[in-house]
Amino acid sequence: MPLTLRVRYPAKGRAVLLRTDADWELDVAPVQEIDDGNTVVFRIERDDPFVEFKLCLREADGTVHWSTGSNYVATAAVAATHDVYPVFHTAKGRISDAIEIPGAFGCETHRIRAYVPPGHDENPFKRFPVVYMHDGTNLFFPEESFLGATWNVHGTLDSLDSMNVIDPVIVVAIEPVDRMKEFTSEGNEHYGRYIIECLKPVADDRGHTLPGPENTIVMGSSLGGLVSLHLAWSRPDVFGGAACLSSTFAFDDELFRRIGAESKKPIRIYLDSGSPKDNFEATLAMRNLLLRKGYRWGQDLIHFVHPGAKHHESAWAMRLHLPLQYFFGRGPSYG
Repeated sequence: MPLTLRVRYPAKGRAVLLRTDADWELDVAPVQEIDDGNTVVFRIERDDPFVEFKLCLREADGTVHWSTGSNYVATAAVAATHDVYPVFHTAKGRISDAIEIPGAFGCETHRIRAYVPPGHDENPFKRFPVVYMHDGTNLFFPEESFLGATWNVHGTLDSLDSMNVIDPVIVVAIEPVDRMKEFTSEGNEHYGRYIIECLKPVADDRGHTLPGPENTIVMGSSLGGLVSLHLAWSRPDVFGGAACLSSTFAFDDELFRRIGAESKKPIRIYLDSGSPKDNFEATLAMRNLLLRKGYRWGQDLIHFVHPGAKHHESAWAMRLHLPLQYFFGRGPSYG
C-alpha cells in the first residue's frame, strides 16, 4: 500500500525534501505543492511493513538542513496518510521565565512557568496538546525545588520528542499559593476555577495549543494527583484526562464518595504508586472503584505499581515518561 506524507512547514521560498531508508542521499520528488509551498505532499510506493524517513530543508544557497531528532517511522497499517510537521533548527524545548497570572472570582494570583517544545516557535502550523502540572517549582530547576530534586520535565520531554514517540506537548507549571488548601476539598473548587477561567485562556492565547479536552491533561503527584483527578472528574469538558502519581486519595476521601455516587465521566486516567508506603493501598482502591464504574483497563484507565519506589520527586522523574506516552503516544501525525 502506498504511503502519503503531507508535510507542513513555512518554506519561504526554500525547498522541503524527503529522504528515506531506501537511499539516504536520494531526494524523493513531491507529487504536489500547495499553500505557496508551505504544504508539500510526497508519496512512497513500497511493500515494506514500515518506512524510515527524514525531511530536509534546502536553502537558496544549496545548504541542506536535516530535520531534528531520530528517523520518523511510518507504516500503512496505522494510516495511509501521515501529517508531518518537521523542525530543522531547534532540537530542544525552552522553559519560559516565571510570570504571574492574575486571579479573579476570589482566586489567588499564581506564579507560572511554561515548557514549549521544539518547533513551537519555528513551525507555526503545528498545534500542541497541553499538560497542566501542579507543584511547578519542583518540575524544572533544582534551585527552586524542594530539597533540590526535580521531575526533569524538560529533559524527559526532549528525549521522547527526539525519538518521535510522543506528540510534542506544552507544559504549564503552576506554583501553588496554599498547597494543602488548593489541592483538597477545602479550596480545590477555587483552584480549579483559577486554572479554567484565568490561566487556560492566557495559555491558549499565547501558545500554539489544541484547546479541546481531548488535548488537555492535568497531572500531579501526592496531593497534586488527588486534585488532578478531582479536576478531570469535575470538568471533563475542559480536562480530558488526569495523571495521578502516588496520589494521597485517602487523605481527603470526598473524591471516593463522589466517584462512587456519580456516573462515569468521559476521561482517561493514569494511576501509579510505589510500594510499600507510597499510597499503594489508596491507589489500588481508587483503581478498583474506577473499574467498577465501567472504566476499561488499558483503554481509558491504566495503573502501574513500581516496587520499592519512594514518595519523592526523583521517583516521579524516573516514571514521568509513562503517563506522557499513555496520553500522547505517537499516532499517525509527526512533528
